[in-house]
Amino acid sequence: VYNTPSLSSGINAEYGDNSPWYVARIVKVEGRRILIHYLNWHKRHDQWISARSPRLRPTSKQNATKYAAVEHNKDMFKVGQEVEAKWIDKHYYPATILSLEANNHYRVLFIDGFKKKLRYSQIRLPTGDVTPIITPPVASSDNPDSTEQPAQESSRTKRLSARKSDHPRTLR
Repeated sequence: VYNTPSLSSGINAEYGDNSPWYVARIVKVEGRRILIHYLNWHKRHDQWISARSPRLRPTSKQNATKYAAVEHNKDMFKVGQEVEAKWIDKHYYPATILSLEANNHYRVLFIDGFKKKLRYSQIRLPTGDVTPIITPPVASSDNPDSTEQPAQESSRTKRLSARKSDHPRTLR
């Protein structure tokens, strides 16, 4: 990639040492400096490098294929589609796609009514392998002396109920 004229904005390249090489997009070329953005990384990691840097190279066939698959998967979810989405506890829960937002983010509605904006990588097609939301059973009016122990409440359900009671203005 020592040939600066072949570099232009929007071209994918790789940046790094012998290992690992990171897939990056050339954002801007100003003289002998190039601004690169690491794909699937936050923009705070973008950096200016020399156009003649030996740490910059064209995208390898392996990474080009992998990147193309990732780009294709970004558009795989449709509005109204039932999916599994990652919550802050890093577990997946049933949700519905509400809208496609900027920068390949999706607005999803969890089954308990909470809305959240997520990256495409935090959403997957339903596998059936979701963390169940356990709610304690309601005491039966038929037998008030029942000695049954209530089911263990999941940590997410506890947080959600605490959030609802403590913060009445939480987005829903």
